Amino acid sequence: MPRRVHFKKIGDKLSYQVKFSSSTSTLKEDAFGSVTWSNGMHRVRSPFLVTSKTDI
Repeated sequence: MPRRVHFKKIGDKLSYQVKFSSSTSTLKEDAFGSVTWSNGMHRVRSPFLVTSKTDI
């Protein structure tokens, strides 16, 4: 995950990859969370869901 993201204009979209791993062999329940970047004036929040289901 990048430490910094640079948007050039309003409405710009950027992408990044995050890799999740587990110390157990199976995930017992879904996990929700978010990643937030802030420059002190603006905040960009990216919510995520981690699941072991393969049929979504």
